[in-house]
Amino acid sequence: MKGAKKPTIYLESTVVSYTVGRISSLAENARKQKFTREWWKTELHRFTPVISTYVYGEISDGDDRLSVERRELVVSFRLLLESDAIDELAKDYIRVTKLPEKARLDAYHIACATIYEIDYLVTWNLNHILNGFIRKMIEEINRVQGVSTPIICTPEELTEVP
Repeated sequence: MKGAKKPTIYLESTVVSYTVGRISSLAENARKQKFTREWWKTELHRFTPVISTYVYGEISDGDDRLSVERRELVVSFRLLLESDAIDELAKDYIRVTKLPEKARLDAYHIACATIYEIDYLVTWNLNHILNGFIRKMIEEINRVQGVSTPIICTPEELTEVP
């Protein structure tokens, strides 16, 4: 469809991180890294990508050189800002799902994509974001609050079918 609005896509930190740096020695991680790098080149153009201040903070951590590379990848993307609405929704997610403290930001990623009405939240975080049990609880919270849940998926699930 010519001129159709592109769907919005929230790129969670793992997706950005998998596009730079050394390929992992762990076979499954290496596969995901290679896939993500190719997907970034061949599929991302079909979407309007966004990141949040939460993502920006996470990709800014760690090795200085890699941090610069990650930030350069997203420099042209719309930056979603923090808000009280995101904070309140994330706290609801944390309370209901009982996410551990180390996964606190994962709830903020989902809340941010929800509040900004993003179409897709793309992640490689299978423990605390792309987890069926957690997703079900989040969808119920969002239904009660009257907001739509973004489609949460991996880059593999957003590949055009030939």
